[in-house]
Amino acid sequence: MYFENAMEKEFYYRLQSQTVDWLRFPLIVLVMLIHVDHYSLMSLNASHAAYGIYFFFSQILSRIAVPTFFLFSGYFFFFVKNSADGFTPAVYKQKLRSRIKTLLIPYLFWNLLMLVLKIAAAKGVNGEILSQIKGFPFPPAIQFWYICDLMIFALVSPVLYVLIRKFKSYFVFLLGLLWLSDSGFWADNSLFFFCLGAYFSVTNKNMVEQVRKLKFWPVIAFALLLIADTAVNIAPYKSVHTASNNTYLHCLCIFAGVVSVLYLTSLMIERRRIAANPVLKSSLFFLFAAHPPVIVYAFTRPLIKFVPDNSLGFLIMYVFPVVACTAFLTGLFTLMKKKCPAFLSFICGGRI
Repeated sequence: MYFENAMEKEFYYRLQSQTVDWLRFPLIVLVMLIHVDHYSLMSLNASHAAYGIYFFFSQILSRIAVPTFFLFSGYFFFFVKNSADGFTPAVYKQKLRSRIKTLLIPYLFWNLLMLVLKIAAAKGVNGEILSQIKGFPFPPAIQFWYICDLMIFALVSPVLYVLIRKFKSYFVFLLGLLWLSDSGFWADNSLFFFCLGAYFSVTNKNMVEQVRKLKFWPVIAFALLLIADTAVNIAPYKSVHTASNNTYLHCLCIFAGVVSVLYLTSLMIERRRIAANPVLKSSLFFLFAAHPPVIVYAFTRPLIKFVPDNSLGFLIMYVFPVVACTAFLTGLFTLMKKKCPAFLSFICGGRI
């Protein structure tokens, strides 16, 4: 019996690792869909259906991406495979030291680079740039708010660890209620999913194994919630940036989506339908760090001069910059890995 349990544990451990590895790339693509140039798109005269396609993918479906990343981050931050003592002070110090390389250095580099680019574009320091500098640690490279949150969670992780060890799922459930309540707390979304991942790690539970116990029900719930969430939010699609007409519905849709992608991806990996691509896997942080200005200034703004002012032009403007940006940055990453691997490793926190 022990041998069978050990084999099952190892099976789910490998399956979870492969699931996370595969999911990271499509999740980054979803993040890129969120960061398309909304204002350029809205300047085109497209049909209701075309705007609806944009809204569904960028403001409903794509919103599962960042919470899933926080779930993974929470799990792996507290994961200590070879330590019987768990999250000890020594482990905490080692985790913080490693985050200097993986989080702090890339955070400083990419934000300083973005500041330099903005100063160059403005031909000097203007009021907007000054406000961004004064707003530190909230980043000029806007997508790095995610890294900022992770660094704060890393610093307070001993407190989170004690609360999870003492109150277990009750603490995470309370954070979930805080998130659902739309309290205005700056990190309610990120903290809930980070601590949910941490809960699985601290209590020695496998995320994929727990999700698979739910069978296909979360997928059915996600499909129904996608329809409902889209239906109640689609009317003001040109006047709002995110789905917000029904916070509870939108949050439930996100939660069901996170569970569903874990379930479906693990199922397809187990049946050997999909496998992570090594090149795409290694380039993920580079795509995350560099994509917003490339999408907007290298592809969207130049392209708008050539597309027709109709639904077809709208959809081209929506899809092409994301595809082109992904291909360009993946190619640039591959080139830099050959020509300047040490520098690339430095700016990507060792993720090459």
